[in-house]
Amino acid sequence: MVHKLMRKTFSIVVTFFLLINVVYAADCSSVAKFLGVSGDFANTCVGCSLRTIKNTKVLSGYCTTTDNSKALHSRIPVANCEQIMNFNGRLYCFTEKENNCPRLAKNNALQNKQTSFQNSCYDCALDKNQLSARCLNMQYVFAERTIVDISNCQSIENIDGRLTCKT
Repeated sequence: MVHKLMRKTFSIVVTFFLLINVVYAADCSSVAKFLGVSGDFANTCVGCSLRTIKNTKVLSGYCTTTDNSKALHSRIPVANCEQIMNFNGRLYCFTEKENNCPRLAKNNALQNKQTSFQNSCYDCALDKNQLSARCLNMQYVFAERTIVDISNCQSIENIDGRLTCKT
């Protein structure tokens, strides 16, 4: 009888531990809604879960690489995230101010130019004809801020972490 009671108590404790550790596990778009965040991870990642690890909420999932050849496991703390992006299979957390590049790419000064930088850069700024941003390089690390004059550009791209103007 005591053994049966101990096993039942252990089962309840394990169940409770799992319930408090796994906050949310579902498809990534449901996790995005649950967190109240935007970003492309909801469409480019699968198997998302939200866990509490050492009092920090952590999002994990399998996110596709840029060429869609594979899905990499990625995880990040999400405490101050307003936007979560998948950059080549890795999750990144941004505030809306930091990841304003997609919105900035629609700016009138950039409207007639082909742009791809907004998918791999963050913290963009446009001052007259000077566009600046921090962009991912080939090692998937954000490089130092670069500035490019967009006056004569036909297209603006991220080439190995540097904003580049193509005429």
